[in-house]
Amino acid sequence: MSARTPRRSRTRTVAAVLGATVALLPLAACGDDEKADSTTTTEATAATASVEGFCEQAFTTDAAVNAANSSAGEQGPDEAAVEKAKTELTALEEAAPAEAEATATAVVDATEAMFTNPGPPSDEFLSSFADLVDWMADNCDYQVIDVEAHEYAFEGLPETAKPGRTIVRLTNHGNEVHEIAFAKAKDGVTESAEELIQLPEEQAGEKVEFLSSGFAMPGGSGGALLDTTDGRYIAVCFIPTGMTPAAMEQMMTSGAEPEGMPHAMQGMVGEFTVG
Repeated sequence: MSARTPRRSRTRTVAAVLGATVALLPLAACGDDEKADSTTTTEATAATASVEGFCEQAFTTDAAVNAANSSAGEQGPDEAAVEKAKTELTALEEAAPAEAEATATAVVDATEAMFTNPGPPSDEFLSSFADLVDWMADNCDYQVIDVEAHEYAFEGLPETAKPGRTIVRLTNHGNEVHEIAFAKAKDGVTESAEELIQLPEEQAGEKVEFLSSGFAMPGGSGGALLDTTDGRYIAVCFIPTGMTPAAMEQMMTSGAEPEGMPHAMQGMVGEFTVG
């Protein structure tokens, strides 16, 4: 979370730039021939495909994908965590009710295509994932928080929210790429979000728990799934200043690393309380 020693923020930024955002990393294995055996999937997979079961499984899958991503080290993510994510991804596909099948399939197909042809997130992926978030917001009986991203601020973050499963829908009204990355302040932490993002990574890691994030191109949308409990939550954008789609494409072509300061350091940070 540190802006000075930004290994974690750099990881998020580079992941977004390479088209493998936090929510995408283990999805690369969706097209593997050695898919996890569906007989080992979770209870949601065994249940009859229904809206409720699909919504439940979406959160289970998201947690598994985030766990696999968080396990990544110098040698890549932990194999067991990735296998768990693959199992849950299979479960998600199987849990989709008829009215969500096309949307779920479109997300998987677009993701497989992106990993076959590396690059920034494709229009097909971004649009299909946005459709999935919209479908969940409209059909899942969960709290929905709509947030707008601008240069350089979030609009729509509430001061308070209810505990429980929450769908955060991010719409990008800016000209640069944006994300909304979440962390929860640990008990007893009194520093503001602005103070926390100034800390070195090790100190920040002692004070917050890093959660999921959502990513959106200019004029597009994305989202994040949160299962919240009472406490204080922080939202930040780690994308570097100046990261337009054209700049992203140029960086991909040249192989250069981003140089602009994170949007969070420009004021793109917020917080809210749950409970």
